[in-house]
Amino acid sequence: MLMPRTPTERLRMVSRMYDSSRKLVISSIKSEGGKLSSSQLCVQPFLRIYGSDFTVVDRKKIINKPLTCN
Repeated sequence: MLMPRTPTERLRMVSRMYDSSRKLVISSIKSEGGKLSSSQLCVQPFLRIYGSDFTVVDRKKIINKPLTCN
């Protein structure tokens, strides 16, 4: 499905898939957590998707850095 496409088309497809999955994760977090601040909505998707890939110490370092979220 991806390989016959041009590199630009593949990048667009992957970008749309990422955007869709991020929206699903955020929607799930909102439905479970009630009212969250914008900074919590920035951190929670990271923890949901990548949290188990890092140690507790590394997670704390990452989430305590200034964040830029979309």
